[in-house]
Amino acid sequence: MASTAMLMTGCSKEKPQSPNIVTVQTAAVSATAHAGDQSYAGTIEEMSGTSLSFAGAGTIRRLDVREGQNIAAGQLIGIIDAQTTANAVAVARATTLQAREVLNQANDAHARMKLLHDNGSLPEIKWVEVETKVAQAKQMLASAQAAELIARKGLADTRLTAPFSGYIARKNADVGQNVLPGQEVVKLVNIDRVKVRISVPEDEIAGLRIGQEVMFRVSSLAGATFLGQISEKSVSSDPISRSYTVWATVANSGHRLLPGMICDVYTSVGRQDRHILLAANLVQIDVDNKPFIWVVERGMARRRSIVLGGNVGENVIVSSGLTEGDEVIVAGQQKVSDGQKVAVVK
Repeated sequence: MASTAMLMTGCSKEKPQSPNIVTVQTAAVSATAHAGDQSYAGTIEEMSGTSLSFAGAGTIRRLDVREGQNIAAGQLIGIIDAQTTANAVAVARATTLQAREVLNQANDAHARMKLLHDNGSLPEIKWVEVETKVAQAKQMLASAQAAELIARKGLADTRLTAPFSGYIARKNADVGQNVLPGQEVVKLVNIDRVKVRISVPEDEIAGLRIGQEVMFRVSSLAGATFLGQISEKSVSSDPISRSYTVWATVANSGHRLLPGMICDVYTSVGRQDRHILLAANLVQIDVDNKPFIWVVERGMARRRSIVLGGNVGENVIVSSGLTEGDEVIVAGQQKVSDGQKVAVVK
């Protein structure tokens, strides 16, 4: 269903031609499955994305990404000034070492006093003091270790890394800028699969179903066509336009489809027929107001009358007059006449 309407072909390298030979470009036409007459405007959106920010406040010292860059999971994005947090880690580490030394001394005293206590030569009140000092030393060490973990977490938070592989869709900060916790620095999106957002009038929404296949054409990609499936339908309409939003998902392994691209979406409403589609600007009108196009047959330009059907976006359906494989002149047709010898180039 998603075969493109026309595939550009070149037949030979350009060579100097005699005056009676005209150089043209052609495209071999092929039939495509046209899904009824329902077409809508669509917008490509990322399947998933997230705003990335630093967990702490600080001045950005490094920001190693640019918009449109493809990055891997775990890759470093940026760093904020870590001097203060590094000092906090050093202080916390020293406190932990000190608390551990106090605990070691308390344990040594406990071991010595235990012998006296077991022999009955140590008053009970002294034994309680020894055990209390051990318990207090353990609590001090646990508190110091917790403070050190917090300090180390603060130091780690000065580095911003990618939580998943994707593309930098937006960059909202730069080196030297002061940022606050939660302030967006970059937006990371995953476009291995993308969504097509479609606005559907309320009187047509009932004709679409989850799982239904759709075809969409992206003009910014030289009219390339893709297949997707409807994955979501809104249950409430826009209060102003009275239209519903429908989303279709499509695989994007080559990452050709980018968020923000505009496309024409064709849905399967009713029976699907295969038609030859032609760019509307290739069709000419003769003096009798009948449409025709120029084709190449046996190295010569030939005028071919055609019968047109409906419109499909910027294309028209050719009901008769063309068959699959015909070479339609797409450039240079204004210089030819019927029977004119032509040379086809890329």
